[in-house]
Amino acid sequence: MGFFLLSFFLDVEATLARLPALGFDQPARRIRFPGPGAVVDMATVRDPDGVLVELVGTTRMPTERDTRGGTVRCANFATTRA
Repeated sequence: MGFFLLSFFLDVEATLARLPALGFDQPARRIRFPGPGAVVDMATVRDPDGVLVELVGTTRMPTERDTRGGTVRCANFATTRA
């Protein structure tokens, strides 16, 4: 048994509007989370293969400078095995 999660920082509303055309047919779970300086829109959906996809709203996209030290803020790939 395992777990796989993809997280993307993007425009949540625009992305949710495009998902049905890409084969995402299950409803999104929407939440709003208080972040530093603003409320952050978030949603989770399952892709056609069952992978959990997390959409995280942001007012700015990550830059090259944000990725120093091996931390990539634009996508989070997490896997665990039980």
